[in-house]
Amino acid sequence: MKRVVLLAALASMITMIAACGSDEKRLSTEEFLKQGNAICDAGNTAIDAAGEKLFPSGGPTPELLTTFANDVLVPSVQGQINDLKALSPPADLEDEVDKLLADAQTALDKVKADPVPALNGPEDPFADVNVRAAKIGLTACAGGDGGN
Repeated sequence: MKRVVLLAALASMITMIAACGSDEKRLSTEEFLKQGNAICDAGNTAIDAAGEKLFPSGGPTPELLTTFANDVLVPSVQGQINDLKALSPPADLEDEVDKLLADAQTALDKVKADPVPALNGPEDPFADVNVRAAKIGLTACAGGDGGN
């Protein structure tokens, strides 16, 4: 159960870090990281709270895991991705953020397609995205632990 909630939180955080640039005024690195981490912190808090309510005794059933993914995790992570996309990262981070966002969306799409093995299987679909998010400085988007 804890692993599922952590995976969900990591996924949502990593997904959010992939903000892409626009023609609007670019944020400084400091402001981009501050706003991006705030987006992920809020998403993680909501995911964790929902996970604690859905899985109070620990191990989730496949049915509860599917409900959690469809009703909580996927919409939250998608919202984080969308919110990060709305930010304008500094030019020196734009390519990394764009790639991160695309990869986070791919991982989220895997969760959408088949939540139980994606969230309860041996491999975290967001593992690589989380590590890269942490390297950029979006530690909250990497689950708050640097992606490890």
